Amino acid sequence: EEFLVVLRGANIDAALRVFEALRTGLHEREPSELPRYTFSAGPAELGPDGATGLDLLAKADARLYEAKRLGRDRIVRGA
Repeated sequence: EEFLVVLRGANIDAALRVFEALRTGLHEREPSELPRYTFSAGPAELGPDGATGLDLLAKADARLYEAKRLGRDRIVRGA
């Protein structure tokens, strides 16, 4: 499944910390509690470049698919 998470007021570094906490939290549970899940993310942030919300979504989506291509269970920040 794919979800969009909006962290209003958070910069890219804060988003990375939140996503990493979510990713590692999935692995800290008891093995019998849930099936094995992976967490991949592609955080992006609005900047002064004039990007629109759709541009931001496209950037995040491209990063998410890069994370999946690289083997899943990772966060791709991008350039």
